[in-house]
Amino acid sequence: MASPIAPDYGQQFLFPPVLEDWVAADHPARFLREFVDQLDLAGLGFAMPVAVEGRPPFHPSLLLKIWLYGYYHRICSTRKLEVACREALSLLWLTGLIQPDHNSLWRFWRDNPKALRHIFKQTVQVAVRTGAVGLALQALDGTKIQAAASTPQGWSQEYMEKLLAQLDGVLDDLELKVVAENADVEQPGYRLPVGLAERQALREQIQTGLAQLQADGRKSYHPVEPEARRMKLGDTNRYAYNAQAIADAQEGVLVACAATRQENDHGQLVPMIQQARENVGVAAQAPVTLADTGYGAGADLAAAAQHGMAVLVPPAEGTPAKDNPYATQHFAYDPQLHTVTCPQNRMLDPEGHTTKDGVRV
Repeated sequence: MASPIAPDYGQQFLFPPVLEDWVAADHPARFLREFVDQLDLAGLGFAMPVAVEGRPPFHPSLLLKIWLYGYYHRICSTRKLEVACREALSLLWLTGLIQPDHNSLWRFWRDNPKALRHIFKQTVQVAVRTGAVGLALQALDGTKIQAAASTPQGWSQEYMEKLLAQLDGVLDDLELKVVAENADVEQPGYRLPVGLAERQALREQIQTGLAQLQADGRKSYHPVEPEARRMKLGDTNRYAYNAQAIADAQEGVLVACAATRQENDHGQLVPMIQQARENVGVAAQAPVTLADTGYGAGADLAAAAQHGMAVLVPPAEGTPAKDNPYATQHFAYDPQLHTVTCPQNRMLDPEGHTTKDGVRV
């Protein structure tokens, strides 16, 4: 009788392990390695660090491979990527057992935003050449990404106006105090009192926030993330961004992506399709774009038609379903009578005519 298979933690290798044997020949990590190794990182605009003294820096190709691996596996946290560099077998193979810390990963991402966008376009064009992008049908949708800023620490327009008025009063009193204490001084060589500089900085920040609210037509502002906007996230309203993406139908490859500050999807249909065309690089191809009602405003559909874009988008015009008594959810179908009950005690007979109390109306 054979013994059950169990690990032998004291087992040793007869020959040293070969790193190339750690992942299968068709593993996606091999594609990432070959793809990055063929790139001219300096020509693409990546910062090429040089260490005069101290520890040598990590090569940009190594950090880029880790980030592409993270995007492929939906890992966007630098700390989680650092852990994966120690625990994920395929990433251990990809990095050659080198384990960059999260700070190095963050600095690389921070210092190369434009170059990373060029990489995204190149991955799309490679996918087109390999046939992974069908160029026949694509889908557009958006999702809200919560900002890192705390929602309770946001400033409303009313709060900022009230705080600004209070600061103006405090600053006036402090300035008068400074003048009174230095009335006999011929040259204004005094220093600002403790707290005045901080209040002035806060006043300038509030004025900047009010100006931005007026320019954007909004009523909320966050001092930590001024770009974030209050948006609906599920059942709550938080500071967030509106992320947009277009995926090709054949393999689900993303051919366009963007992050906006707009609370809804209006006005995003044409720009996203244009970006997808630019990224794909095949001007002759015009795939049909699917989208939901968020992109169905009359102006968006008219703009798409003007640019010759084939879209399938339900129009967003009309009363919202919750306020429309004739919306689909308000109808009830009776399978025995083969009738549909609609609001105001009216019914639809099998021929589609509206009836009330059995009489067509």
